[in-house]
Amino acid sequence: MTLATVFVGVVVVVLLVVVLRFETIVLTDIARAESTRMLPPIAWGVLAIITIPLGGILYWVYGREDIQS
Repeated sequence: MTLATVFVGVVVVVLLVVVLRFETIVLTDIARAESTRMLPPIAWGVLAIITIPLGGILYWVYGREDIQS
């Protein structure tokens, strides 16, 4: 096993952890949302799961309602 192989393995594991954490945050936010823009929350959740990580990014850009202070 070369150093390059180990490095690639570590990078892949780190990326997987980051993506899974992002998906957890997005799905939690969708579950807590009373309403969303463009699609109902359940549709955003399905989209986020099916198109990891694109669905979560689209939700944060287009679907998330502005938080009122």
